[in-house]
Amino acid sequence: MVNLRSFVRPELAITCPAGYSQEQIFSLVADRFFDAGIITDRGALLHELLEREKLGSTSVGHGVALPHAILDSASELAVSVVKLIQPVDWGSVDGEPVNLVVVIVSPAPDRNLYLQVLAELARSLNQPEVRSMALKARSTERTAEIISKPPHEVFFKRNRRLIFFLASVLIVLGLSRLILPAIQLPPSGFLQ
Repeated sequence: MVNLRSFVRPELAITCPAGYSQEQIFSLVADRFFDAGIITDRGALLHELLEREKLGSTSVGHGVALPHAILDSASELAVSVVKLIQPVDWGSVDGEPVNLVVVIVSPAPDRNLYLQVLAELARSLNQPEVRSMALKARSTERTAEIISKPPHEVFFKRNRRLIFFLASVLIVLGLSRLILPAIQLPPSGFLQ
């Protein structure tokens, strides 16, 4: 499993003003990646993101889109989280407009890692609890932090009582297997 904290960077997070089109959102993202030194060609990233959308919407439903691009001009794999003040129609299969855009940029040699990060982000954002917390976060930086938590961390936090109960039962069963064989019962007729 990939640790998303290594790639989802709060300093790349963007709060997008109302009224922006998909192309304008991608332009903001390209500027942010360029300013951070992750890419050397803004136009190439903008072009790749727009071309990817022409192949099919990158919306994964529930108000979330996962646009992604592999670029020769990228120096590292990085993820930018963009919260939209006003939802944008993204051609989603569920018909919902997008409120949250999570953009992945990767250099070509990191293709396998890029696919793992994409899959882990999709898993994380597919969880209603993670998605809800991300959308309700007060800042885009906080949204990035929420998304970067691996899904299993949320599972353990949500189910800690059940996990504690099961661990307790296993401990009691283990101790009983050790103690019960050592107990000697009195011979029959002892109490008569």
